Amino acid sequence: VAYGTAAPKTFEVEFLREASASYGFAISAAVEVVMVLEVLSEGYIKDWNEFYLDDWKVKPFDRIVSVNGISSKNTRDLLATLKHASGSVKLTIQRWRSCPK
Repeated sequence: VAYGTAAPKTFEVEFLREASASYGFAISAAVEVVMVLEVLSEGYIKDWNEFYLDDWKVKPFDRIVSVNGISSKNTRDLLATLKHASGSVKLTIQRWRSCPK
């Protein structure tokens, strides 16, 4: 049996954000990746997760690949966009999953 990695699942999370309000997640930024480490007990992401089915919930190890349609391989740019986004915010989330065994 061959094992591999399936294409990532990509979905969008949209909400209205007040300037400087907490998203409600802890993230880590590496060279080209902004990754969700934890969904916190308060914030926009917690509210999103309570409303949507499991496949559409933001989870640890999900990657934030764009904010309001702006993507960058430079995590510093993506983090700045994330920090300053307010009003209608759209996060594009990518989740890698393994092929079934």
